[in-house]
Amino acid sequence: MRQPGSTWSAEARVLFRPAATFGELMRHECGRAPLVRKPLLLAFLLGCSVSVLASGRFSVRLITDGALSFLFVPLIEMAALALVTGTGAGRGISFRRTVDLFFTGNAPWLLWLVGFAVLGCLVTPVKMGPWILAFFAGSLIPVSWSVYIDYHFYREVMNRPPASAVRDILIHRAISWVVAGAYFFGIAIWSELLPEFAAWIKP
Repeated sequence: MRQPGSTWSAEARVLFRPAATFGELMRHECGRAPLVRKPLLLAFLLGCSVSVLASGRFSVRLITDGALSFLFVPLIEMAALALVTGTGAGRGISFRRTVDLFFTGNAPWLLWLVGFAVLGCLVTPVKMGPWILAFFAGSLIPVSWSVYIDYHFYREVMNRPPASAVRDILIHRAISWVVAGAYFFGIAIWSELLPEFAAWIKP
């Protein structure tokens, strides 16, 4: 999404000027904001990361499988956003518009995933182990960066006072991370550990 006269996308501008960017986006309504475009972009890049991690290349099948497997990430983010913002009613904007603006703030994670995909293309899967540890340690950068951007989302888009913006960030993170973690590890336990346990107790 580019504003008139701008050569940079909203995702690029929000990285360094989140308050000004969200303010501009709120002043320039660009028609009906697509509800699923940016959530699907996040799922697609997650799928790309899965593909290069598994095979060292981009495979349509692996990208699709990875995107579908991690589709729960943007879905949980959207559900948590609805709970925290009351579907945007506080500012009189639609939930569709709220989602579009909020997912613009995922720019640090999108950049991190692109970097992860590039790393997977340059390093073979056999030698990826140490790099993965370093790269996941580096995830602290998008974590803190996205918190900073989200703070300005709640201030500029949702019109929250500073304390309420911080509260909303904490609630959203708590909901999304706990639910996503429970879902992810629940699936792992169901698909891997339970069959092994069943085989162990089988007479």
